[in-house]
Amino acid sequence: MTHDRLPDERSISASRNIEDRDYWLDQLAGDWPVSRFPPGIEHNLLTAEDSSNLESFSFELDPTVGARAQHIVKGSPHRLFMVLTAAVTLLLHKFSRLDDIVVGAPVFKQEIEGTFVNTVLALRSRINGSESFKEFLTRMRRTITDATLHQNYPMDTLAYQLGREADSRGSNLFEVAVMLDTVHDRTYIDHLALDMILGFRSDSERLSGIVEYNPSLYNRNYISALIEYLERLLRAALFSPEDPIEAIDILQADERRRLLEEFNLTDSLPLAGETASMRFIRQAQANPHRIAVSGGESGRGLTYHELLCRSSHLAKRLREYGVTSGSVVAVMEEREPDTVAAIVAILLAGGAYLPVNTDTPSNRISVMLEDAGAGWVIARGQALPKFLFATLQGLHTRRVEPTVTAPRPPVADLDQLPVPDRSLVDYNKYHPHLGHSMAKNVIVIQASRGCPYHCAYCHKIWPKTHVFRSARHIFDEVKFHYDLGIRRFAFVDDIFNLAKKNSTEFFEMILEHRMDVQFFFPNGLRGDILTEEFIDLMVKAGTVSLALALETGSERLQKKIAKNLNLKRFRENAEYICRTYPQVITELFTMHGFPGESEEEAMMTLNFIKSLKWIHFPYVNILKVYPGTDMEKMALENGVSRESILRSENYAHFELSDNLPFERNFTMHYRSELLNNYFLDKERLLHVLPHQMKLLTEDELLQKYNSYLPVRIDTFEELLRYLGIDGDELDCAPAAQTEERLDYHRRVTEANRHLKPAPARNALRVLLLDLSQFFRKDSFEQYDVEGEAPIGLMYVMTYLNQKLGAKVNGKIAKSRVDFDSYSQLKQLLDDFQPDLIGVRTLSLFK
Repeated sequence: MTHDRLPDERSISASRNIEDRDYWLDQLAGDWPVSRFPPGIEHNLLTAEDSSNLESFSFELDPTVGARAQHIVKGSPHRLFMVLTAAVTLLLHKFSRLDDIVVGAPVFKQEIEGTFVNTVLALRSRINGSESFKEFLTRMRRTITDATLHQNYPMDTLAYQLGREADSRGSNLFEVAVMLDTVHDRTYIDHLALDMILGFRSDSERLSGIVEYNPSLYNRNYISALIEYLERLLRAALFSPEDPIEAIDILQADERRRLLEEFNLTDSLPLAGETASMRFIRQAQANPHRIAVSGGESGRGLTYHELLCRSSHLAKRLREYGVTSGSVVAVMEEREPDTVAAIVAILLAGGAYLPVNTDTPSNRISVMLEDAGAGWVIARGQALPKFLFATLQGLHTRRVEPTVTAPRPPVADLDQLPVPDRSLVDYNKYHPHLGHSMAKNVIVIQASRGCPYHCAYCHKIWPKTHVFRSARHIFDEVKFHYDLGIRRFAFVDDIFNLAKKNSTEFFEMILEHRMDVQFFFPNGLRGDILTEEFIDLMVKAGTVSLALALETGSERLQKKIAKNLNLKRFRENAEYICRTYPQVITELFTMHGFPGESEEEAMMTLNFIKSLKWIHFPYVNILKVYPGTDMEKMALENGVSRESILRSENYAHFELSDNLPFERNFTMHYRSELLNNYFLDKERLLHVLPHQMKLLTEDELLQKYNSYLPVRIDTFEELLRYLGIDGDELDCAPAAQTEERLDYHRRVTEANRHLKPAPARNALRVLLLDLSQFFRKDSFEQYDVEGEAPIGLMYVMTYLNQKLGAKVNGKIAKSRVDFDSYSQLKQLLDDFQPDLIGVRTLSLFK
């Protein structure tokens, strides 16, 4: 194939082509800033809004430039696109002073219609100023050709695999796109929020087009000047293609004179009307790779680009919290680069900063905050724990001593606890979404508490005992809901099989009563204590899904973290389940990044997964180190700082943290290997997917795969295309929704009506909040589920209603489900007016 005729007629295939993946991971490896034209002085990245609503600017280039371009490309529209992309890339280089530029483009027009796995390309170029435009154009042609050959790989998946975290405006790979109307379709990039799209039109020997731009970053005068500079660059490059790139001058004589003579003091004097924040942005845009702040944990400090990104992100949050012009924000941090980022963020938000020495007595700080009218405090690291929130809020005149109750022994007889009243929550809000069990309309059951093991990642406040409900007690709860028409039950215990005699008795009671049920065990059973006989009994009684918790395939680490799994027996049991019961949806939990873990040990875990060919959903969770655990002690002993542990406390289980003992690229390739060479293996998919389809509805399958994959999929047909499967290769369809799964809330409310007496007029108003999930706008897509009802709070409220009757008026609410923002939470508090608030949280909303 020649370079002037590209494969623009190729349809997009959903195949997980390993060659395509490796090409893109190599092409876009390493760190590089997002390429964009710097905003004008009156604009900045902080105030930029979502660029889905772009404004347009039409242009036409000088006919001599268009004629010269057509002459060089000999009428080939593909070659013309290469010339235009090279010119835009060099213009970005001239404006941003970056030598590593990435621009976007749609894939070439496809003749067949349909939904494709990928419709955009990221074109990366490294600029060498001594290289001629002709040489650069040759490289650009090769870049576009190679990218087109490997276009069947989704850019959103690629961004995830590269660890390209979005900046404050959601960007990850590129912000500027180029297209030519004769070879591109504008709809291919409709889903992208970009700063700018340069769309060219070619008509005989004329070049014209439309620039679509984000009006919160640029104005028409800016775009008009930009096109003028582009025309000058094209003229110089096309008429003197042998000249070096650094010799291409886009400035006219009077502009050059003004820069050299009139504006020669710009490094030392601000421009007229320029604020400190505007001057900082100008400096960051002019020198993105220069060190702006030295020091810090890494010793390297922050570049101007890194400082701008951090500051812009924090400034956006400050504005969300109400910081505006005239606001005073106190800064209480150690002397670190992030302190400078906080100060710049306050200025970008329009406020004024008040530096506060953390060694200052708390009473003095209260006076300072009050005198300055500071309504906000930025603090982190060792600073915040020194002060009470009440002190920082100026409430130091009223001292409230906390009441500390005596330690209570754990409940030893779970059968004495009432079965939770499930009418306390509105299941209509939960059943549309998946919980941990991957199915909807599921009743979650707690069968045991406590754990006798001493794993390193468990908090020491948990008792090392195991108590469990009797088989009869569990059966009665299942039977109650079974009689209401419920058939699906999920056990949240991760050691349900520890009390083997009791659980065996429960399964036998289900079989004795011939109950047609589906049991889900989504939280990770202890796989090495299973037996083939027990597995047979579980499946016969109705088990359709179970998860096994492996953590690590390294014998050394098993001992180090005190999990002490018998890996040989674990593997035998997992193989038995996959081989004998392929219809049981089996999940496997692993952890990645234990303190002191070597790359070889990590690969042991990956190879362990790959040796179990038919696992339905294997997980790689990035280890979270919680304070107060033996894992924290291990991390500190292996050189992880306490500040780094605290910084990653709210990370999701798939987010990379600074605590990893590996290079980030190793982890990215590790996860990519699991996703592409195991999970998306077609033979494996054709084996497991039909079993999943027989159990799960189409909506459940989509929600499950959307929670697992780093992309958004909207239809089952789209899912099959993404997986590289033709519908004809499957002999079944997703399960149908059945009537008995619907309208559960009405039935359970009627059945439990007698459990909750009408509260008295002066009843104690108790609000129990479950804060175990971030709001949707702050949540993370992968491994993220939201349909789990707060069973623990239902136990508490049922107990209160049983003991206090009409004396208590209780309400349960969960973040993301019952309220999805702080304003909605405030409205909830205003409406209910609670006398007492109980909170259940993990490390979120601290």
